[in-house]
Amino acid sequence: MSIDDIDVDQMRADVFRPSRFCWDSLDRVAAARLWDELVRWVDWLRYRYEIIEKIPPCWYRHPRLVEELTALMTAHRAAYTQIHAEGKTGRPYWPDMASWHTQYLRPFLAIVRDFGIASCDINQCRKLDAPPYRGLPPELGDWIDTDLAQRREPAPAAPGPVEEPSIAPGQMNELMIAGKARPARVDEGEPR
Repeated sequence: MSIDDIDVDQMRADVFRPSRFCWDSLDRVAAARLWDELVRWVDWLRYRYEIIEKIPPCWYRHPRLVEELTALMTAHRAAYTQIHAEGKTGRPYWPDMASWHTQYLRPFLAIVRDFGIASCDINQCRKLDAPPYRGLPPELGDWIDTDLAQRREPAPAAPGPVEEPSIAPGQMNELMIAGKARPARVDEGEPR
């Protein structure tokens, strides 16, 4: 199957909904919440792991570093969240905790100086001003028009509303693990 075989019209719009950690999609209130969470977490990380010299106090002024630290925090939250506790997903949470250190933290620390902070230190931020935004190239629109003209027409939309699941997949998984649910027997006439 190639990307051209996927019927984009049939994909639900919320499949690619941004998470609460996607900075470029946040409104003021959501961004304030994320800043509060990230500042607290980075402060904890710097002191807990004794890496205050690796992540200078001006980290928040460096957009690439903010994105990286947000991703690192998100991975940490996922690894240490109790939803992974045995009985919820059927597997213990401790492998995720160990993996966070080997697969996320250590690689991050090995390249953190590449995120625009190499000249910064514990006492002074030496961040250069961002280069001026130059806009998109004027020929980009023509290029996209040509690309679109060479593609096949979309398939007609299926009639009628798309049936939504009555329960979220994660909730169904938890109920199945707890022995309180089973897959629907559609071939026997049970609704999905």
